[in-house]
Amino acid sequence: FKSTDGGEHWTELTRNPGLPRGTIGKTGLSVSGADGNRAYAEIEAEDGGFFASDDGGATWKKMNENRNLRQRAFYYSRVYADPKEKDTVYALNTGMYRSTDGGKTFKSIRVPHGDNHDLWISSTDPKRMIESNDGGANVSVNGGETWTAQTFPTAQFYHVITTTHVPYHVCGAQQDNSTACIAVRGNPNDFYAVGGGESGYIASDPRNPDIYFAGSYGGLATRYNRKTGQMREINPYPDNPMGYPSQDIAERFQWTFPIVFSPLDPSVLYVGSQHVWKTTNEGQSWTKISGDLTRHDPSTLGPSGGPITKDETGVETYSTVFSIAPSPKDANLIWTGSDDGYVFVTRDAGKNWRNVTPKDLPDFARISLVEASPFRPGTAYIAANHYQHDDFAPYIYRTDDCGETWTKIVNGVAPRDFARAIREDPVRAKLLYLGTEHGIYLSFDDGASWQSLQRNLPDTPVHDIKVEAHDLVIATHGRSFYVMDNISPLRQMSTETTTEALHLYKPQDVLRGLDRALAVDYSLNQPAQKVTVELLDGQGKAIRSFSGTASDSEQRPGATPAADDEEQ
Repeated sequence: FKSTDGGEHWTELTRNPGLPRGTIGKTGLSVSGADGNRAYAEIEAEDGGFFASDDGGATWKKMNENRNLRQRAFYYSRVYADPKEKDTVYALNTGMYRSTDGGKTFKSIRVPHGDNHDLWISSTDPKRMIESNDGGANVSVNGGETWTAQTFPTAQFYHVITTTHVPYHVCGAQQDNSTACIAVRGNPNDFYAVGGGESGYIASDPRNPDIYFAGSYGGLATRYNRKTGQMREINPYPDNPMGYPSQDIAERFQWTFPIVFSPLDPSVLYVGSQHVWKTTNEGQSWTKISGDLTRHDPSTLGPSGGPITKDETGVETYSTVFSIAPSPKDANLIWTGSDDGYVFVTRDAGKNWRNVTPKDLPDFARISLVEASPFRPGTAYIAANHYQHDDFAPYIYRTDDCGETWTKIVNGVAPRDFARAIREDPVRAKLLYLGTEHGIYLSFDDGASWQSLQRNLPDTPVHDIKVEAHDLVIATHGRSFYVMDNISPLRQMSTETTTEALHLYKPQDVLRGLDRALAVDYSLNQPAQKVTVELLDGQGKAIRSFSGTASDSEQRPGATPAADDEEQ
């Protein structure tokens, strides 16, 4: 469409001379900054390709139909005209391409990473540009001859686990950049991969933290021994579903299918397709322990990406088990949630399964995460979302009777902040953490009310949460891993602790050689001009003292004498 009055009225150009006549798909459009009559369009159609106009869109000419510019049209089709050179234009796809002859020919520009999606070009200096792709962002000041490194913390993590190393390691699969693990107190550059791929779960063997099980799309699962470097595939089903619609795939494994150890038996590992699979020998053999635990509506299982360009790369596989939650209290109790909206539970280790989906949950909501309570075997929580149906509301539920009834627990969550992950604190019962599209919340009352735990966390999707010892670890989708050290005060907090004139929280145990110092947390219900913290020996004698004034706190970002403070 074209407007000449600031958008008050629009004229459709789709069928103007020179453009494709059949079904039109996605279109990338750009107008030259050097000549307002020169327009470029990358059009998805049977006879599509790269088009140019010299009369403001009245007529068009096909300049190029190179498939390198047209593949996976829904994912790419991005065009950017140079602001000063009429015949210079850029097209983004798996690669980055530039034409200097109005689109007749394109040459590849080497960028730090593939899958290119966006480009900014300076209007005053076209050699200065910022380009983004599945690896992050990169800057060039010489027209793409060289680029900055992708050292910004923008990793998109789907899930997070921690290991039993001391200190523990944080692991997750990052979009288009393989799996990644790092010691929580290690060198920031000491990431290492553990098999699998860009999208899947990771599970570290509780008996040997250097043995990793990791997944990726298409049902790929691997066992990796970090000590020996040996890796082998342990796929539950030996098939590559690339190119097939979901209805023709025997075992439908989601892009990020679950891989979860039993919390009560470290020899038992579960994975999910539309079924739940179990192994007790590290993936050398698998047993299917369920029927189809999804809605498997035929209308949702057909070819994806049509009607012009099919796109079935394993990403689009639907009607799958999206979450598996074995109970930490009962080895026979297992919960599942599907990406098409069903919750199932078994109480006899998989012999029988029961559909316990909350009755008021919208059809086809994604059960993003199921959390089995570490304290009460009949209690479980689900975080679900329905945003792909233009419904951004949070759907969060709790059951205390193995799914017979559900309570919706969304009070305090922003109405358009849909839910991604929920966890119960393993030390304090009914203390909950909630990951959403925009951040993180906590609840002290089993979800009856929620409050923000955002602190210094950017506005970012939180896809998973792990409580490790005294720390809260989260996987963000675009801002890498974050850790909140020392959540002991949250576990001790109550109405009394926040209303007392002074409350001193019990410090967590310090590990010699690992912890840099003892953290002492206190809260004041009124501002104080000066605070002194004394550490006493067993006879009550002061052995160390710290003092601070109100002005000292004001000079420390985020600190205030009226709020929780910390002395180290």
